[in-house]
Amino acid sequence: HYLWSRPMFQVELWIGLGLPIVLTVVPGLRKSLSLQLLAAVVALVALFVARYDFVIGGQMVALFKGSWSHGLLSYTPSLTEWAVLATAVFLANVVNALGEKQLALDGGESR
Repeated sequence: HYLWSRPMFQVELWIGLGLPIVLTVVPGLRKSLSLQLLAAVVALVALFVARYDFVIGGQMVALFKGSWSHGLLSYTPSLTEWAVLATAVFLANVVNALGEKQLALDGGESR
């Protein structure tokens, strides 16, 4: 209930899910490549926010909650955790670029 009541969750749900659906379903908007790219970027950002909320939500309630902890705990990712995220995004893009280059997915002749 706590996560559902947070404004960021509502933004992620309604804009992150609703806007891409509208941009891909409305016939007049479907033809614009830039709007389709915007829909893809908004959906990816919404997925990131959903994963972030999932991880943060899991850290807010202690697993073996004793009498020392009443209510929800506060949690903020450390600099190291953000660095791991940046490294994962970098490696995903490197693997994608190498795969596209080696497999000739651009429509040209393969090697």
